[in-house]
Amino acid sequence: MRVNISDTYAKANGKPYDILIAGSKLFAKYGFQKTTVNEIAREAGVAKGTMYKYFRSKEEIFSAIMRQENQRMMQILREGVETETTPIGKIRAYVLVKALEFKKAIDSYSITKEVAYELQPLIEAERVKFAEEEIRMLESILQEGVKTGCFRENSSSLTARLITAIAKYVDLELATELDDEEIRRTVDKWTDMLQHGISAKPQGPGGAC
Repeated sequence: MRVNISDTYAKANGKPYDILIAGSKLFAKYGFQKTTVNEIAREAGVAKGTMYKYFRSKEEIFSAIMRQENQRMMQILREGVETETTPIGKIRAYVLVKALEFKKAIDSYSITKEVAYELQPLIEAERVKFAEEEIRMLESILQEGVKTGCFRENSSSLTARLITAIAKYVDLELATELDDEEIRRTVDKWTDMLQHGISAKPQGPGGAC
């Protein structure tokens, strides 16, 4: 996979853009761990010292690539949600698209579960910039569900944040271990649980459950 690096870098300065393109190419070819700063500089056609003017480490390069990837993912998330017609379908699309796109990234960069956890602070630092946009999208879906009678009245803000937390778990715990079809089945089970709850039957006050 080749990350679509924003043209903002190219317009601002060719060298940062070239470095990100080189980093994206080498991470995809050799994996994050095996790629070195020297190799990125050589691929970008810049001196190592020049590269350090823009990025202090390959982690910073990876963060910048993830920033661009998150921008692309937000667009894909919106498109995925918009193709669904029901509130629960939209929530399923949100969790599933995030998981599958995350899996594409880790597969492309040969990132293991252990490395994913190691890089989690870098990934989250970039994701947090888009978190509120995701929350607003989910709140809108939940409010739509309440209006149509699909969901009970509740705190849409709290529920939206819980869904993003579950999506993060699916990313880290499942996308690093399961194939696409297994991820789809798991998200289907989770969506069903979200829609119908975990109780086997309605319970009154003081019920056995």
